[in-house]
Amino acid sequence: MLTARETDVLVLLSRGCTYAVIGDRLGVSVHTVTSHIKNAYRKLAVHTAAAAVTRAAELNLLLAGAHLGHNPGNVGSELDRPPTRGEGVTEDEPERR
Repeated sequence: MLTARETDVLVLLSRGCTYAVIGDRLGVSVHTVTSHIKNAYRKLAVHTAAAAVTRAAELNLLLAGAHLGHNPGNVGSELDRPPTRGEGVTEDEPERR
């Protein structure tokens, strides 16, 4: 249903990463991240990031993407690392551990 890259983007989004951080980790532009997210929204029939992550989790797509063994751009370790301060997490958001 979702491409490997759309799944990667949703995994990082679910971990609190901003579009800029997702782009940096995956080696793509913010515009490309936005395109992947829009495509995922359409495929999942949702309109928000929270709904997309929830729906993908309900369909077990996030777990499947994390264990498929695909590693475009060697991003596997990047998907496992939570965002850190100064990497897209604003001061208003609690640091995720």
